[in-house]
Amino acid sequence: MQDRTLKQLLMSSSYFVLNKQIVKAIGIEAGFLLTTLIEASDGLANEDGWFYKTSPSLEEETGLSNHKQSKIIEELTKLGILEQENKGMPMKRYFRINFNKIEELVLKTQDLKNSNASIKENEKQGFKNFESKDLKNSNACIEKISNNKEYINNNLNKELNNNIYKEAVDYLNEKAGTKYKSNSKNTTKHIKARLNDGYTLEDFKSVIDKKCSEWLNTDMEKYLCPDTLFGSKFEKYLNQKINGPKINKNTQSNAAAQDIKWGD
Repeated sequence: MQDRTLKQLLMSSSYFVLNKQIVKAIGIEAGFLLTTLIEASDGLANEDGWFYKTSPSLEEETGLSNHKQSKIIEELTKLGILEQENKGMPMKRYFRINFNKIEELVLKTQDLKNSNASIKENEKQGFKNFESKDLKNSNACIEKISNNKEYINNNLNKELNNNIYKEAVDYLNEKAGTKYKSNSKNTTKHIKARLNDGYTLEDFKSVIDKKCSEWLNTDMEKYLCPDTLFGSKFEKYLNQKINGPKINKNTQSNAAAQDIKWGD
């Protein structure tokens, strides 16, 4: 498949678009940032496919903080979707997109030749006929999002946060054998506070893994709850180094329990 064809599928000049299969494969935040980089590459890339994009400009366009950008770029690099190099004087951050890898993840064996004409025609008409028969029958069906930054930031962030609330609490329940609800007022308060600090779902999972490893099957396992794990000591737990085996109930110190602070 030609790079240009894939670009037409993933973005247009009038809309930010997210491919459903990309979101399913790499997540909505990574999919949104990747789509933004694809749009940038279309106008900025040199003949070898390299282009540069600053962190502030990406934050302005996507609402994603520098911390989240770094996490996503690292993930995309590991997947082989994105290459990054720092070069030039002054030094700039350059990217190159591997469209063949995106095709593997998104389209697989799907043949889009029959839908190319419809895609081009829809772009000319401003996607007036977006819900065409060809697109409905194609696994490459895409959903359009208005290129209104306020709309994107408000609605996208709301959806992202709701997904993270559920995934973080579900992960805790799975690891600790608990049954906490992701929509409880107190739980969402703590998770939202940490998201506002710039932490990601992977950070929540890391804290859960570390404290479950340390506290499960000890007197401390009662503290494996959202109030404690996602509260004001979240950063401390995230940076904690795991040393040695689990603490045995018979050797559990009362002092450790006294160090627990519930919530913010």
